[in-house]
Amino acid sequence: MVTFLVSGIWHGANWTFIIWGMLHGVLQCLERVLGWHNKQWKGVNRFVHTLVTFIIVCFSWIIFRANTITDAFDMIKGIFTKFGTPFFNLSPFMYIGFATLMLLGHDLFVEFKPNSCVINSKHTIAVYFYILVMTLIILSLGSLSGGKFIYFQF
Repeated sequence: MVTFLVSGIWHGANWTFIIWGMLHGVLQCLERVLGWHNKQWKGVNRFVHTLVTFIIVCFSWIIFRANTITDAFDMIKGIFTKFGTPFFNLSPFMYIGFATLMLLGHDLFVEFKPNSCVINSKHTIAVYFYILVMTLIILSLGSLSGGKFIYFQF
């Protein structure tokens, strides 16, 4: 807990960094108390554990990156309430769902067919389709405003 709290404070004297560090510390302690850190996750349990971890980390990065706690909660609220993107007028849930399905498909492919990857496939159409879809997701959901690299402020 102390390590993560210090890590949050190290990034800056802002409540967003402190909460980010405390959140990671609390979750790390919770994982240890529940004994999940020693568990060998397999199959669906492994996928669910990985997905939950990924979602928590992504939401914590929203808190980390926001200027204020209010801004962080507004961003999180916007994920669930604001619809439309610059390229398509679709719900962010549709993009997130589609990206999740792509990543899930990739994860299942690698899980059940080890030593293989879509990007290394011999099927050229599959490779180009994967690249096209990921590019469209990045273009439609990405921040293309050319903002400064986050660590330039430290």
